[in-house]
Amino acid sequence: MPLRESDVYRSRIITSPELISDGYSAKSVYLTCLVISTISSGIVTVQLPSYDGSLLEVCDYQVDPGDIAHIYGSSGGGDGYYTVKQVLSDTTFSVNEPIADSTGGNVDFLYQAGSTLVGLDPVGMIDVTGTTVQQAVQELDAIKISAPEHEILDQLIHFIDLGGPGHGFSPAPYKETTPFGSIFPTSVVWYYSAAKTKKIFEELITWSGVVPASIVYNMYGIDGATIVQSATDTFTYVNNVFESTVTRTITIP
Repeated sequence: MPLRESDVYRSRIITSPELISDGYSAKSVYLTCLVISTISSGIVTVQLPSYDGSLLEVCDYQVDPGDIAHIYGSSGGGDGYYTVKQVLSDTTFSVNEPIADSTGGNVDFLYQAGSTLVGLDPVGMIDVTGTTVQQAVQELDAIKISAPEHEILDQLIHFIDLGGPGHGFSPAPYKETTPFGSIFPTSVVWYYSAAKTKKIFEELITWSGVVPASIVYNMYGIDGATIVQSATDTFTYVNNVFESTVTRTITIP
């Protein structure tokens, strides 16, 4: 006699419908029944279809902690998506989230997202500590950076040899080179505006005759006053004119 799903509890076998579940769409629903009541202590009472007699063991399926209960059509504000905390009896279960007192309506039981059931070894990873695929994806999603955020990163790579700030920092960046009129400037500063109250980036140049001996690059934070990254280029020359080497020292305060 072949083994059927109904012969084994769900906690022992993970089926393909569970693994493809997203926890919210219709394809994830495995049981629908009537709602008798929900109470604010987190208890839901249901009436099962005539062919299923118990939430503890519903034909081929068992309602498990972590499954999603979607309540809709209730009277009193009980509608919403809830996570099953525990099956308490044949007709009652508790939920993790706050729930209002209500009566009537329906509840769809949905498999939790399949990625919560697939394990992951985070050993050796830098940004991931979760032990399931779901946890790992959520952690990676949290550290993503958008295009607008990338544009305004306070990093020297966006400024050294690029001439100044681009889109995103300020609608009207302002550059000042001092001493005014000198062919050997010692300071080049980009400000957020002509008011010069907040710096974005600066170069501080030390000269050796007609060539720079060193250039210090300072990147400022959003406050326009705190240096968040700094680098110093030290130059050597052939015949005191032709650049031969550059040593860059990078500092992150």
